[in-house]
Amino acid sequence: MSNTDIRSLMVCIVTKQNAANILPVMTMKPDIVVLAVSDDMKMGSENLSQWFLTHGDFRPEQIVAMDGLPDRGIDRISDYALELLIKIEEQWPDYKVILNTTGGNKLMTLAMVDAFRKGGVSDMVYADTQHNVLEVIEPAKTPSIPISSVFTISGYLAAQNRIARKASSDEQAWCERALERKALTKWLANHMDKLLQEKGGGILPQINGAAALALDKNGGLKPHCNQQDLHYVNPPSKAVLKKLKENGILEWSEDRPNTVYFTHAEPTRYISGGWLEEYVWHIATDSNAEHVAAGLDIHDGQHRKDDVRNELDLVLVHNNRMLLVECKTSQIQKDRQKESDIIHKLDSIGTHAGGLFCERLLVSASPLDHENRQGRTIKVSSRAKGYSIDVLQYLEIKQFRQLIDHWLAKGELPKG
Repeated sequence: MSNTDIRSLMVCIVTKQNAANILPVMTMKPDIVVLAVSDDMKMGSENLSQWFLTHGDFRPEQIVAMDGLPDRGIDRISDYALELLIKIEEQWPDYKVILNTTGGNKLMTLAMVDAFRKGGVSDMVYADTQHNVLEVIEPAKTPSIPISSVFTISGYLAAQNRIARKASSDEQAWCERALERKALTKWLANHMDKLLQEKGGGILPQINGAAALALDKNGGLKPHCNQQDLHYVNPPSKAVLKKLKENGILEWSEDRPNTVYFTHAEPTRYISGGWLEEYVWHIATDSNAEHVAAGLDIHDGQHRKDDVRNELDLVLVHNNRMLLVECKTSQIQKDRQKESDIIHKLDSIGTHAGGLFCERLLVSASPLDHENRQGRTIKVSSRAKGYSIDVLQYLEIKQFRQLIDHWLAKGELPKG
């Protein structure tokens, strides 16, 4: 796999963060990867080996696990390192040995570096993910190496022991429908002031409520429930309803302005919330993001028998970083439990499936911050930020492209 005639071997200390070893290996592409494995990282070693076989284009004989790495005791770790060097010299005598110092605890790293120096190894690297480079520790004064763009969405999730299943955006029919109504979707996002009042009310909550009554729990239309009444329709609301009718989302007439007819389940699901998911997908796919998926179903790879599943509204992976986006169109300020559920979901998935290089964003068509019945301001956005979740709400959703461009360029969402 090396780009030169000199064959190379990289030693990696298996650690909980698989990216600590994946990024250096996939950037330098050694011919052999030797995994130094402590007793409590045997499962991690198996997962890492499988990642290299599935996503890294390695063959089984190129990934070699060496068990028995002590997790404490400097002398014991040094003895392991020296024995490891002897085995490497015996099995791969003509290979250039590279030590990846990114994984393991500090004591492991110090002992391995010292032992490898004494053993004549002169190539050592460290993954500085904050600056996206491999720092060359030895030879001294060697320029750093830019870290390659390694992860796809499935590869990133697999590194977190998560399995990417199907995505809505993988289906041709879904993409075709989304593209057909792209103009309508962007119109809705750019005219939130016509759809929803800042303190609640407006035509959008009424349509959401009507659609919820028309749909069953599986997303199909209930028998005899396609006709629904709206409470109040003013002239601006009529313009919205007319536009939805013209785009085939629902049936409506000037003669009966307070009545809507849902004739098909799919457009009913669209107007009840799917439009916002399509909006963020359009913005993401129109950007320079490397990998984008909407409606992605993921499973827990470590507990497959439990069949723990989550659906992610939008996932982006770019330059080895992930952005998770959750979309909401309902007025969650009326339901404190729903507010807590959304924040908990993003926090949990972001931590376990996203890991260190993941940021989380909540995009809400309705205002999250609101006043309760006692007149006290409830800052849901501040609560979300306490969990490291950024928020775009109400009229701010038009800023999504600007935010995405910043994330692509800087590797992080804008501060403040």
